[in-house]
Amino acid sequence: MYQSFPPYQLDSITPALGAATTTLTFSGLDGDSIGDYWIDYQINVAQNACSITARPNGVVTNQKALNADRLVGGTQRTDFAFARAGTSPFLFTSGDVIYGWAYFRAKSGRARYYQAQTFIDQATDDCFEVFGAWTDTTTNLTSFDFTAGVASGIGTGSFIRVTRMYRRT
Repeated sequence: MYQSFPPYQLDSITPALGAATTTLTFSGLDGDSIGDYWIDYQINVAQNACSITARPNGVVTNQKALNADRLVGGTQRTDFAFARAGTSPFLFTSGDVIYGWAYFRAKSGRARYYQAQTFIDQATDDCFEVFGAWTDTTTNLTSFDFTAGVASGIGTGSFIRVTRMYRRT
């Protein structure tokens, strides 16, 4: 049964970064009591050769994903990194801006579904999709973050906004 929060309840917004960082975290989540989250984000890339990975509870374990680039194909991975065909994460360039949203089915007791759609404003605009599952069925989701593959790779003005969707029972 679904219990609606009309209108959807905005938990809060991570303030826009005032300085570059390696990890942008949204904490204070409770997947077991809420159920599903809508995650809206903007990542301003601040370093060259920088990969970006989404991490539930700050981990990259127990994940299965299909990462797809609309222009050049995709690949199966064991993390939620933005990736093209092949096995390596995509390396962004300083000045690229990643706009996107993700849906995360967060309640424990089953594999948690994750889907992200992203548009990258770069020299050649591109779209990435990540479809996957966090297969840890026992740990409550309490935070969600994006981490850069190089120090200070997430730049000034980046943010994460999380909205409660509804309670899954």
